[in-house]
Amino acid sequence: MNPMKTPALFTDLYELTTARAYAAEHMDQSAVFELTFRKMPRNRNYIVAAGIGDVLEFLANFRFDDEDLEYLRQSHGFPEEFLKRLRDLRFTGDVFALPEGWPFWAGSTATKT
Repeated sequence: MNPMKTPALFTDLYELTTARAYAAEHMDQSAVFELTFRKMPRNRNYIVAAGIGDVLEFLANFRFDDEDLEYLRQSHGFPEEFLKRLRDLRFTGDVFALPEGWPFWAGSTATKT
């Protein structure tokens, strides 16, 4: 089993466990996620947005294949009903991001990409 083979296995186990709990409670409304940091790194006044194309590619290819699902079944004991949901899971949302190469400061806001 190669956990680096598919993007879905980069997902934190906490997130998968939370998703399992939500599914068990039939909580399947839309969700919002953010990628952020709390404060600027030391000796930095701004940061430049970079890697947005990589993120979009990651999301476009996000899926669990049979080998991934078997790993989750054997290693973490996820139930079959939840694994079936993961098998069909695809990203269908919107991405809001600062443009590639754009400098930003603490508190900057993103636009739809």
